[in-house]
Amino acid sequence: MVPTTPESQPPSSSGPRGAILTGDGWTVTVASVGAELVSARTPSGRELLWDAGPQWRRHAPILFPCIGRSPADSVTVDGVVYPMPQHGFARDMAFTLVDTSDDTAEFELVSDDRTRRHYPFDFALRVRHRVRGSDLTSDYTMVNTGSRSMPASFGLHTAFLWPTEPGARNSSTVVFAEDQADRVHRVVDGVPMPESQPSPLAGRTLTLTDTLFDAGAVVFERVSGTEVRYRSEATGSLTLTWAGFEQFAVWSPPSGAGFVCLEPWAGLPALETTDGELGSRPASLAIPPGQDRAFSCTVKVDAEQPRQRNG
Repeated sequence: MVPTTPESQPPSSSGPRGAILTGDGWTVTVASVGAELVSARTPSGRELLWDAGPQWRRHAPILFPCIGRSPADSVTVDGVVYPMPQHGFARDMAFTLVDTSDDTAEFELVSDDRTRRHYPFDFALRVRHRVRGSDLTSDYTMVNTGSRSMPASFGLHTAFLWPTEPGARNSSTVVFAEDQADRVHRVVDGVPMPESQPSPLAGRTLTLTDTLFDAGAVVFERVSGTEVRYRSEATGSLTLTWAGFEQFAVWSPPSGAGFVCLEPWAGLPALETTDGELGSRPASLAIPPGQDRAFSCTVKVDAEQPRQRNG
């Protein structure tokens, strides 16, 4: 869903505004830019997240208020055109750290003159990451603090490690908890292809191969269930569960990169042929004044033998 060429520099977790969670044996690093998870090392010492290497300079960005690339890199609101970066602007903005402890960090992004250059709405976007037992849970709340309905999409773009060794790589799977539709959509460089395609699932199982992503990201327009299990030699076995999301995407660049993104979404990318009106994007949300929409996603690691920590 993003170009495979390097984007802007990855978020930095250094400085007083980032956070490191160490509760229950985890070591989770969160950057202030985008409130982004940049490292998640489990109690057994296993790293789960991609290191923002040259093939993709991100770890786990938040997608707000758009998913994908907007037509002409802009959106229209009430007849006025606003520039809109791919996947929105939240992933590149510094959030305020409002509270932190050993096991929890809470961040907030509030609308200001910078956000209004892209998005003429008043809002607060709140993010809370917390660790407990074998779970890493992230909660997100979009609040409409303005006086008119607020159109928005919201999604996650978390890059989990995927082995690069051929044997281990081709045995990695994503298994859905429920049956899915027999058609999916493909998205290339943030833009959906106009026609749906046959699903690459075998039953409920998506076997990860390099050729799987030659046609772009695999997008389930109306995902059934709220859970997938990802198995790989890099991460071990983990379960991803979510609430509030109705779409789901799986992506990796078609270049043998060492990660795969598992992405719950609330909203879809816009077709190139659409008029650019923000409120007419597919599956877009409309949040009334003074109301909010909440989402959550939990990564649960299965029991495993401890691994020796590097360094």
